[in-house]
Amino acid sequence: MFKGNKVEYSRFVSSDEEKKKEVPKLMKELITNIHNWDSLGPSRSSVLEMPKVLERELFKSVMSGNVNQVKNILRSQPQLSVNCVNYQGYSPLHLALKNKDTPMIDYLLRRKDINVTDCALHAIQLDMPLQLQLIFQKMVETNNNPEIEKLPYIGSIDFPDYMTPMMLAAQCGNSEIIDILISRG
Repeated sequence: MFKGNKVEYSRFVSSDEEKKKEVPKLMKELITNIHNWDSLGPSRSSVLEMPKVLERELFKSVMSGNVNQVKNILRSQPQLSVNCVNYQGYSPLHLALKNKDTPMIDYLLRRKDINVTDCALHAIQLDMPLQLQLIFQKMVETNNNPEIEKLPYIGSIDFPDYMTPMMLAAQCGNSEIIDILISRG
């Protein structure tokens, strides 16, 4: 039935009744074997879907609080970014903050390739002063600029572009975080 990667169509164009009876059998064979064409390699859709599958596994592990599983996924899949975002625009660090999962937050912040984006604002909103200080420390390390922690984060999906950490802490009425921000300058 197959010659290389092409279907031999001559069987379908004959007016012979005997060959017409073969059509259902040939169609079944075609459908059964369509995924076994080794010479074609992986389908384009499966290649494109693989990162999404890996990302879903990463997010599922973060949401379940399984730090070891997250470590294993990121170690075994170096092409997977720890900064990937889900359909809501949240990274694994965002989700760990929303879950108030301190071990997961600590692990993610220890990674050199982590991007904290607007996570300081989330830590303020969620009243997480210790994690806020770790996020600020990471921001300063990454950007080599202590002033960066005072600036608004442009492009946040949850906060307006003008929102600074001090503004948000004041809006939330969190005096402990306000004190931290004042002490940091």
